[in-house]
Amino acid sequence: MLNWLLTHSPLLYFTQSLWRDEAFSILAAEKPLLEILPKLGFEPPVYYILLHFWMKLFGNSEIATRSLSLLGLSLATIVIIFWAEKLFKKHWLSWFAPLLFFFNPMLLYYGFEVRTYGWYMFFATLAMYAYWKNSWMLFLTSATLGFYTHAYFGVIPATAALHWLIINRTKLRHPLAFIHEPFIQSLVLFALLISPWVAKISHELGTLKQSWYFPVNSNLVGSVLGNMFIGYEGTPWFLWGATRLLSLVLLAFFLFSLKEKKSRARNGFFFLMVFVPLTLVIGVSFIKPLFVNRYLIPVTIAQVMLLLFTLEAIKKESVKKTLAFFFIAFTILVNIWY
Repeated sequence: MLNWLLTHSPLLYFTQSLWRDEAFSILAAEKPLLEILPKLGFEPPVYYILLHFWMKLFGNSEIATRSLSLLGLSLATIVIIFWAEKLFKKHWLSWFAPLLFFFNPMLLYYGFEVRTYGWYMFFATLAMYAYWKNSWMLFLTSATLGFYTHAYFGVIPATAALHWLIINRTKLRHPLAFIHEPFIQSLVLFALLISPWVAKISHELGTLKQSWYFPVNSNLVGSVLGNMFIGYEGTPWFLWGATRLLSLVLLAFFLFSLKEKKSRARNGFFFLMVFVPLTLVIGVSFIKPLFVNRYLIPVTIAQVMLLLFTLEAIKKESVKKTLAFFFIAFTILVNIWY
């Protein structure tokens, strides 16, 4: 039974040989704490510090080191459990939400890697929850730790700021009053707290001779929503058409989630969380390549939330359940294929 689980379930990811970047994570984290930072370049240090102490307790095997990443994904799922209970109360969507989240192919795959992504997911989910709840100290804490986990985390406070300005646009008539807004204060503190690492990133990028980022093209633009949902990066090559179709289906669902006026402001944040980072990063990538799908994991988290809100917006319960079954069946099938 155990052998079957290790070969026919996500536990398969535990036992795969380490690839280059995972090996780098272990080699960097094995160093004494004061030697870790110089080894990282512009990669933020939080995950490597966590991995350093984790390996002292559990060793540096594939299963031991990947367990830390899985813990990050699991904590993110716990946030979704609490969040879903507040969003959907006693409706069955409250238990369906963590299933759709945890088994999303993109999140599940990278939630096992010996890289920053599992904890990136946790801090990203926590920051989005804090923004929804207007819990600004929690937002500041999770956003700061998130940025010191992955530099692309900045897309979350940037998108939150845009969304806040849209729903509070009447306050633009009194810009001096902004200083008294708790959210604006949290953004200012966030900017101050991350400024040392932003300066380090700027310095490191200035010394970078070449980049391994792949250029983007129109094929990626048309397929990116599907790619981000299932974690597709171009292998096998013949799935581009399928992810382009999936992108159109997802776009239709996301637009449908904005149908109800009473929930439009809430759902609009996640809509922006999908399209603002993608537009910004892909747009810049036509000039200087910056796009890597796993670096934009918050987009996938927002996609999952929008699918849940799509189900919520459907009035007929039988249609809602049928579509929910389709979502989870599709998710499982993609995971089996992976």
